[in-house]
Amino acid sequence: MNEKLKPCPFCKSCKICCDVSYTFSVKFYQIRCENCGFRTGYVALKRAAIARWDDEYGVVIDNDKN
Repeated sequence: MNEKLKPCPFCKSCKICCDVSYTFSVKFYQIRCENCGFRTGYVALKRAAIARWDDEYGVVIDNDKN
């Protein structure tokens, strides 16, 4: 996946992928953490799945704060 997504809100992993499912030859997309399995629901547009992940679930990790 070429898009940069925010890390998982639960395990903070950056291993995020986009799953595709077909129903009656219509594509549906969800974003999933490959580490812990947390995922968005399926939506009809890939950009909507990405937006849902980043806007609703994604977290910003600030590595400068220790």
